[in-house]
Amino acid sequence: KVLPIALSLAQFVATVYIFLVSRKFWGMHFFLDKTVKKMFKQFFQLLGVYSVFHLYTLVDRAFTSYLPPKSISALTYGWMIAMIPKGIFKFENIVITSLSEVNASWDKVKFYTFRVLIFSLPFVVFIFIFAPYIVELLFGYGAFSTVDAELTTTAVRFYVLSLPFVFLWDIFY
Repeated sequence: KVLPIALSLAQFVATVYIFLVSRKFWGMHFFLDKTVKKMFKQFFQLLGVYSVFHLYTLVDRAFTSYLPPKSISALTYGWMIAMIPKGIFKFENIVITSLSEVNASWDKVKFYTFRVLIFSLPFVVFIFIFAPYIVELLFGYGAFSTVDAELTTTAVRFYVLSLPFVFLWDIFY
């Protein structure tokens, strides 16, 4: 009991000490020039990009809280199966050099967008059609019941429809 109290007290004392010692450097001067405007513009662009992940997490948690038992594991396994091609090919590692060298010119982005769509659509069709067999092959043993397989197959089919967009997200990101 003494160690956590001592650690918390030490952190509090250190924070107060830093606060007192550095108070003369706290002057905050705000000015708006071309560089600051450019930084604000980039900040709001990145805020939109990064907030997608947080919105996804919020929607995902809100949605899954209304699901019956076994659905959450079906969603997790369904996502894992649908994202197998993304995990294997890692397009973000392939295209990063090319996009960085040309400052992500729109022509290069269109080039990769078209190629990724053509590349990912066969995976979507294949996984969508053969989802029951893939789920049975990967999970059809042990305590994985028929209901679990059906729920996971449904989740795979819905998640795999987003596969082209998941590939494209890495290019746009």
